Amino acid sequence: MNSSLSKFCLLVSIALIGSSLPALGSEPLADPADPTLIPRERLAALVERMRSASNERKTMSASFVQTKESALLLEPSVSRGRFSYQAPDRVRWEYQRPEAMTLIIDQGEALTWYRDLGKAERYQVGRQSEKVLQYLGASSSMEQLIDYFRISMQSHPVAGEPYWLRLRPRYSRIAKHLNELELWIDATQFVPVRLRFVEPDGDVTDYQFSDLQINEELPLSLFKVELPDGVVVREVELPRRTGTR
Repeated sequence: MNSSLSKFCLLVSIALIGSSLPALGSEPLADPADPTLIPRERLAALVERMRSASNERKTMSASFVQTKESALLLEPSVSRGRFSYQAPDRVRWEYQRPEAMTLIIDQGEALTWYRDLGKAERYQVGRQSEKVLQYLGASSSMEQLIDYFRISMQSHPVAGEPYWLRLRPRYSRIAKHLNELELWIDATQFVPVRLRFVEPDGDVTDYQFSDLQINEELPLSLFKVELPDGVVVREVELPRRTGTR
């Protein structure tokens, strides 16, 4: 577990909660499953449905499985845990096994507690979507994300199956952090149920979510953590955005 994992958790949080998506107008939403839509129209319809679902989402929780593949690993590393979100900006990642780790995002501050090591890291993220996407060199709005990434999706989605999207960076400042991102979007709740990140060195991090619970009450205490005596806390500063397209 390291800062790279924390970065991925922040990126996944952005994709799941869609915190930067603006409010919609009152026009009826197109159905992304409409077989008459061409791919560009289908993508636009799916984005609108994701916006609408995000605006209505007050809480969310789900079990997750994270699989990490790397040339440095003899076999894939698999971790399991629970993800929780409360609008507008509270997030908890609880890694339960094989290594116990808790990551809390609350009011612009992130705390990662490595339970087995007796260590923790604290860093300021502001609005997590803006900070992390600026770190990658992209903007936080969906329209500008579409400008910064080449996005493709299946022409004819299978009824009831998740929609699939592939995002590939257009510019070098993004590509130096992320080679490719794949998303699988639930066809009824319009939230990602799987995300697959490919890094420039070929490492792959895959998150799969199950047991999604939307808008069920979550206790505020879930997004607080009391560190035991003796835990060493290190203050960390996220890298600043540098370079050009």
